[in-house]
Amino acid sequence: MADERRLKPQIVTLRRPRRHHALLVAADGRMLGLDASGDLALFDEAGDGVVWDVTDTGVRHVATGRDFATAIDDGVCTLTVGPNSLDFAIGHGPEKLPSAYLEHLRREGWVCINSILPPPLVDRLERVACTGRYEHLE
Repeated sequence: MADERRLKPQIVTLRRPRRHHALLVAADGRMLGLDASGDLALFDEAGDGVVWDVTDTGVRHVATGRDFATAIDDGVCTLTVGPNSLDFAIGHGPEKLPSAYLEHLRREGWVCINSILPPPLVDRLERVACTGRYEHLE
């Protein structure tokens, strides 16, 4: 018997998230996270371990709740990874942890990472494509 959900398409409306987590990105593009031992480390691939929240005193690792005090100046913070002090750009991150998206994908067969592109990038894309507020352009 065919899967009933496949035969009944549905419209899903997503609201713009009220807030997003952050990604801390080094100059070489790697992301800051915590390794298995709980130490700060750099990662090439995203997962729950590289998702952060910005706080009044610095950043908080979302998966563990650990706080790291650091000054944030113009969207950049400095943290010590191993013996090196590195600057990290605070990037626009996902609304939820990657594991939550993966669970939804497994359960429903699809997933939407809502508003993952930062608003300034979306604005630039709309301008280039002459859509949205820029549809009057050529």
